[in-house]
Amino acid sequence: MTTTKSYLKHFTILMTALFFTANVNAQCEGFDNYPDGKAQAMEDHVVYRGFVKAEEYDKAFPLWEKLYKHSPSGHEYHFVDGIEMYRDKFEKATEDAQKKEIITKLREIYAGRRECFGEKVSKKTGRKRIGYFYSLEAADLYYMGAENSAILETYDKAFELEGEGIDFDAMVPYTELWVDQYIEEGNGLKRSGQTMSDEFKAKGRDKYNYMIKLADKFLAEAEDEESKTSAKEVKDYVQGKFSEVDIWIFDCAYFVGKIKGEYEANPDDKNTIMKVYNDLKGYGCTTANPFMSKLETKYKSIVRAENEAAVATAKANSPMYQAQTAQKAGNLPEAINWYQKAANEKSGRQKAEIEFRIARIYRQQGKKNEARKMLRQIMSTDPSWGEPYLELGKLYAGSGRSCKASDPFLGWAVSWVAVDQFQKAKSVDPSLAGEANSLIGKYSAYYPPKAEGFMRKLKDGQSFKVGCWIGETTTVRLK
Repeated sequence: MTTTKSYLKHFTILMTALFFTANVNAQCEGFDNYPDGKAQAMEDHVVYRGFVKAEEYDKAFPLWEKLYKHSPSGHEYHFVDGIEMYRDKFEKATEDAQKKEIITKLREIYAGRRECFGEKVSKKTGRKRIGYFYSLEAADLYYMGAENSAILETYDKAFELEGEGIDFDAMVPYTELWVDQYIEEGNGLKRSGQTMSDEFKAKGRDKYNYMIKLADKFLAEAEDEESKTSAKEVKDYVQGKFSEVDIWIFDCAYFVGKIKGEYEANPDDKNTIMKVYNDLKGYGCTTANPFMSKLETKYKSIVRAENEAAVATAKANSPMYQAQTAQKAGNLPEAINWYQKAANEKSGRQKAEIEFRIARIYRQQGKKNEARKMLRQIMSTDPSWGEPYLELGKLYAGSGRSCKASDPFLGWAVSWVAVDQFQKAKSVDPSLAGEANSLIGKYSAYYPPKAEGFMRKLKDGQSFKVGCWIGETTTVRLK
């Protein structure tokens, strides 16, 4: 173990390298303000720093605390080391009250660092360092589970000051918090009977465009495949998160541009036509849009033909017709009974497709266990069909909020079992690889951070059983 004597041996050499700050502000006093004198202050600095380097924080803390109180600007390490030691205290804290006190102290230290050293210009970036300090503080607050409003306020300052120089790691947490707050604001307007103003919609649209601009910048600057992959994942996350509010912030032209390619790839396929038409209609598109007008003509032709076929089928008392009629009438239990009868008359893929309708009704009813049971039955009926795996993965992924209520960690962990199913989907059905990879990219962004895993003593590759209603065993994956 390094001793105090060994630190003092190099004292004369090290003290000449110390960075001195002269500041008339009482919170930015240098070594001259130390009650035991400047020389003792410098000596105590060298001693406590040695303890910090050895990670002997209990020994370092008393000396650091005295230096921080009287001579915070004697050296920037008085802020850097204070932050590090309070992080260590937070990891060891067991009571919420303790953690709140530590967060408060940590914010105080960050505020002091900004005041005393924030105006200094970084040689690396050519910008004042204050924005970078806000970014560091926001990251600590995020992983310590501070109040969302405090984290978002701090990130807002970081993005405002750093601009396009913002730290890459800030993109995902900031996007998550900003969109969640935007959703709360929008839902608040709806609850109060107010209409979302053009200004409110523009705010969301402008933020999306800005975040995508930053994501594209990181992607363009990526120098290796690993960096490119990370940058692509971040962009996918930003797009995925903002998709939760896209209907609020974009007009019909945006959605046409987004999904028109799906139609153009297969313009004569009725399922594609109906899907694209219904999607665009759900986004508020009308025939005022030329593409929507063209699509509606095809859609109506398909619907008319299908209605005629349905009438003919009904004459034969088809279970499928009865099931669809019951479903449209909202009589879901009867629809399930008829679909089951129809499925019993079929085999292979046809049987599986009918059972798939039953699974979706169960999901619509919120009967997750019944939906899963049916999906697994479909997997047995047609092992080469990947859609049931995609559906089960979406079912798991959609349970994040409800499972999070019982254990916040499960809000992340459901992404593991969801991704497991998406991987199985493309394994058994390569034709679904594109959709499966898109879903994997979207939900792998929700993997828990390494810091959270560390606090729960979890490591990559470790076996983990996801509780809640899921009860599946999976593999730990941290980011």
